[in-house]
Amino acid sequence: MTTSAVPRLRPRRTRIAFACAAAVIAAGSIGACSSSDRKDASAGRESNAAAVGGQLNPASVDLIADRVEKDGLAMPNRRNVTSTECPKIGCSGKVASDTVSITKFPTTGKTEIYYSKTDPGTGFQIGNVVAGFASSLSDDQRQSYEGAITQASR
Repeated sequence: MTTSAVPRLRPRRTRIAFACAAAVIAAGSIGACSSSDRKDASAGRESNAAAVGGQLNPASVDLIADRVEKDGLAMPNRRNVTSTECPKIGCSGKVASDTVSITKFPTTGKTEIYYSKTDPGTGFQIGNVVAGFASSLSDDQRQSYEGAITQASR
């Protein structure tokens, strides 16, 4: 009498454990590759997270503010408050003025958390940049600032 070869199955718990271990190893390998890729791709840049167009805005808050003023929009009493404000809120740069404040974060995740804690009805977010506007600005003026900040963020 011939017996056909029947594969010997491991107990269910062992199969599940092996599957989980394989998944963890695969995820770790993928994470390690993407992490090193991001580090290589972001050398010399402020951050390595993705945002608008696959990259975070490389411009500093001062360059963004310069663009706003170049577009003829007022930023009276403009000052860089990075050293006093950013340690508190986790930003990488901040410029404040009497009309608008421009805050930049190292990742879009941090940007979204900050933006959700501020009043989104009076602010504007693009990528890793948040702008806060003075309540005295009209909707048209706010749109002008938003346009200038958007252009500076490309």
